[in-house]
Order: sequence, then C-alpha cells, then structure tokens
Amino acid sequence: MRGSMCRMKLPYEKLLVNFQIAGVRSPFPDRFGGPAKGEGKGYGRREPFGNEALQLAREQILQQDVKVTIDRIDPSGTFIGSLFTTSKDGRQKKNDLAKELLSRGYAWTDETCYNNDYKNLEADSKEKKLGVWSVERKEPKKIKEDHEELAVGEMFQGSISYVTAVDDFYVIPDQDEAEEVQNKIVEIEDYCKKVEKPRKNELYIVQDWEDKKWYRATYEGQGVEGFAMKFVDTGATAEVDTDAVKQIPKGHDLLSYPYSAVNCQLYGVKSVEDTWEQAGETLFKLTNKQDIMGVVEYRQGGRGGTPLKIKVTLMMGKKIVQEELLKEGVVRLKVKENAPGGGRVDIKTWKDAQEKSKRARNGMWEMGDPGDSEDDRYYESNRR
Repeated sequence: MRGSMCRMKLPYEKLLVNFQIAGVRSPFPDRFGGPAKGEGKGYGRREPFGNEALQLAREQILQQDVKVTIDRIDPSGTFIGSLFTTSKDGRQKKNDLAKELLSRGYAWTDETCYNNDYKNLEADSKEKKLGVWSVERKEPKKIKEDHEELAVGEMFQGSISYVTAVDDFYVIPDQDEAEEVQNKIVEIEDYCKKVEKPRKNELYIVQDWEDKKWYRATYEGQGVEGFAMKFVDTGATAEVDTDAVKQIPKGHDLLSYPYSAVNCQLYGVKSVEDTWEQAGETLFKLTNKQDIMGVVEYRQGGRGGTPLKIKVTLMMGKKIVQEELLKEGVVRLKVKENAPGGGRVDIKTWKDAQEKSKRARNGMWEMGDPGDSEDDRYYESNRR
C-alpha cells in the first residue's frame, strides 16, 4: 500500500481488490524496514514523503467505510477511480483523498489525469514547494509526440488502428512514417538484448504472440501470464510473453520517433453510460480497414512531454462518421461543440439525424430520453 493505492474490501461483492486513484501517484513508503532509494541494498524502495503520504491515507481511510467510483480496470486487474471518505452514517461523501494528498504535496498527477481541480492543487503545492516538491525529483523521460501537422483546422488522411470508445480511439495519420518505424525495428530486433524486468516510462520492442512481429511498446504492469504492454504505434494494450521484451539501444532513432498512433475523440458527440460500448463497436465496424479523412477540431498536449489528444470530425467518402452514429442512436450531441469541420460540415444535419433517431426510438432513445437534462435544456433553448 502507498498513499494513492490500497487494498479494498467490497463486502457486497465479497471481493478484495487492489485500488489506485485515477490520474494520481504518490511516492513509495518504507517496506519492511528497507533503505531509501540510493542508500544501499535492501527490499525497500522508499521515496521522499512516501511514509507521510501513506500515514495520511491510513488516517483518512484505514478500516473505515469509503465511497468509490470505478473508472476502469487496468490490465493487471487493479481497479482505478476516485475515493472519498464518508460521513459517520456512511451515506455522504466528505473528502476526496486525491485532493488531500495533492494539497500537501504528497502526490502528483500523471499523464492520464484530466481533472483540472487536481492539476490546480498540484500547481499550488508545487509553487509553495510542499512535500515532494521541496526536493529535486527526477522526471521520467518523455517521448516526443508533437505531430505538428495535426494542427487545428487541418485535414488528414489515415486509418483507425484501435477503438475503445468514441472518446478513446487511435488514428494513424501517416502510414509512411508508421512503416518506417517498423522497418527500423526489423533492422535491430535480432541483436537487441532481452529484458527480464521492464520498467514503466521506458520504450521497448515486444513480440506480439499472434503475428510474431515486433512492435514498440511501453510497460503497463504485470499481466496474468506475461507482461501487459501498450503498443504505442497502434494504441492497443495486450499481454506478451515474459521473454518477448527487448531493450532498444541507447541513442537509437526509435527512442525519439513520435508514436505512429494518435489518441483521438470524436468531436461534437458523446455516448451515455448504457451505450458507450455499443457506440465503440459501431465506430469500429464503420471504420474497420477503411481509409478515413478527418478534420482536427481541437488539440491539447503534444509539447513538453504531455500526451497528445485531439478531437476530430471523421469522414468516409460522403459519409460523416458522427452523423452515422447519431442515426444509430448510440451517441448524442454535445451542444457546446456545435461548429464542426471548420465550416465543412453543417451542424443542422447532425441535429436532424438526432431528431430522427429520437422519433424512431433508436439505441439510447428506445426507452425515452436517457438523461443529460442540462444539455437538453441548452439544446432546446437554441432551437427556439
């Protein structure tokens, strides 16, 4: 256990699970009396303020009822989400443990954090040099992900390599560059050394057990039978055999090449809780092995080591992907994103598609409106 990670008992499900706060990491505490990092050999992996972070978490949540929201489960089986202390009757949320840790400088946000409150608390404690920010902390090496050609308003051609949801899929905008990366891997795969214990934030080449080819990947955690790896040039996460990970030589071009796959969201639409999986499946079926064109509507990150994420409007010939999903009733409009395509797409056609889907009771509209009343009020007021 450490400040941002714990073992949690779910009494109603009769489960004991590992839990990690989403987007937040705290330093490692003492383990069985081991020495601090850099202080000699031992079992411990203590980092500055690791003990303090753990003690705060113990005071807040140990042997107490808490409320959690689960966002996802990572490949190693760890539940990831938010954790709150509760009132004495256990019914109402009180303190967000992540905010408590961040405000004292006992934790920091990672590349998966999109919570502005967390980032503001981190920036404040960093400015005040609290906790971990009072000592020099070595940042992990980041891979360049600029893809400067994907500027807002620019069009691109490519293919979708991996789909999780309509707000989490990967596009390969430059197939020639992706092929160049694979050619360089072929050149070095035979003489690269195998890695027994991969580390996070480092780039490796790994062998996919299905096609036996080698790809660039980062280590995500221990899997069921092997290592869970993130294939950075496709966006997929999968397990590989423990003897199928190799070190890329220092200074090699593969360590600095941008990732071929870019994490994207569909602009202007979103799924709801009951349809997010169906929406992702429909997006996959529409675009699988198809050439696509896209317009970059919004861009964030890609500089200074921050992950690049863009929102796009996708087209397949005369079809607009968002419009097709609206017709199926698996997504709804995000009313605050109502000017897609830089004028190339008429938002009225999207609104008409949603209205027809509502009347036909398709997808999410089968049992009436699934919710999101604030968006509906905004939408109805703008129609008038």
